[in-house]
Amino acid sequence: MPGLTQGTQPFQRIDRLVGRWLAVVVVTFGFACALPAMAAPDSPHLAQHREINRKFTEMLAADPAAAMKFAKAGVESTKLLGPYDQKRGDALELLGRAHIYAEEWKQAMPLTAEVLVIRRAERPAEPEILSMALINDALVLFGADRQAEADAALTEVMAIWRDAFGERDLRRAEKLEQYAMLVQGGFGRTAWVAELLREALEVREWHPPDTHVAITLYDLAEQELLLQEPGKADAHLARAAMLFEKELARKRDNEDMWARLVQVQVMRAGVAASLGNQAQARKFIEAARSHRFKDRALRAEMGIRVATAHAEVIQRGGDIDGALN
Repeated sequence: MPGLTQGTQPFQRIDRLVGRWLAVVVVTFGFACALPAMAAPDSPHLAQHREINRKFTEMLAADPAAAMKFAKAGVESTKLLGPYDQKRGDALELLGRAHIYAEEWKQAMPLTAEVLVIRRAERPAEPEILSMALINDALVLFGADRQAEADAALTEVMAIWRDAFGERDLRRAEKLEQYAMLVQGGFGRTAWVAELLREALEVREWHPPDTHVAITLYDLAEQELLLQEPGKADAHLARAAMLFEKELARKRDNEDMWARLVQVQVMRAGVAASLGNQAQARKFIEAARSHRFKDRALRAEMGIRVATAHAEVIQRGGDIDGALN
C-alpha cells in the first residue's frame, strides 16, 4: 500500500476563506466518519458529540457572532471540570471551531491543541472524536503555515481509520474517498489526493464493481490530469464510462447517471485533444451531445459543458474561428 507522499507537492491555499469552508466540512467529515455499522453501539458521549457539532454548524452558518458568544459561554461553564474531562473538551472544540471559521488561527491554536490532549486521554478512545480533534488541529496548523505538523496530524487521522477497518472493508474505501475530498478541498494536495483514491480503489477491487467505483475512477482521473498523467486518466475514464453504461443498460431513465457519463465523455474529449487525436476527441463530443435530458437544469448544465469542451477541442486543432463560432 503506498504511503502518503511527503514533500512531493506544497500545500496550496485554493480558497481565501479556507477557515469558513473547512469549519463546516470538518463536522460533515466527522459525521461521514461515523461508525453506525460497527458491532459496538455508539457511546453516550459520541452520540451527544455528533448532535452538539451538528447544531453548532448550523449556528455558525446562521450567525457566527452568536456562535462565538455561545462557545465562549460554554468554555466558561466548564472551568471547574477536570483538565481531561471530555465535556470540557467538547466546549473547547466548539470555541476552536468558531475561531477557525473566523480564520483566527492564533486564538484557535491553543484551543485545538488542548482538545487534542483531552481526546487522547479518553479511555477507551473514540476514533471519530479523536479524528475530528486531529483535523481541527491540522486546519489551525495549516492556517498558521506550520505545514509539516498539519501533514502529520492528517496522516494520523487516516491511520486511525485504517486501524478501525480491515483492508477489504468497504467502509475503509469510503473513509479514504471522504478524506481525499477533505484534502482536495482544503489543502490542494493533488498527489496526496490521487494516492488516497488509488488506495480506495484497491479496497473496492475486492468487491463487485459498481457506480461507486466509477465515481472514484472519475475523481482519480481528474487528479491525474492535474498531475500531467493523461494516459492513466484516460484509462480510468474509459473504465468509468463502461461502468456507467452498464448501469444505464438497467435504468435508462436515470438522468443523474447520464450526466455522469456525459462528464466522462467530455473529459475524454479533452484528453484526446491534448494528445493530438482530434478525430477521437470529436467522437467523444458527439457521444456527449447525443443524450437529450428531460430535466431543464441538467440539460442546460450539460449543454454548457459540452459546448465549452467542443470549443476547446476545435481550438486545440488550430481552428480558432470555429471555436469562436
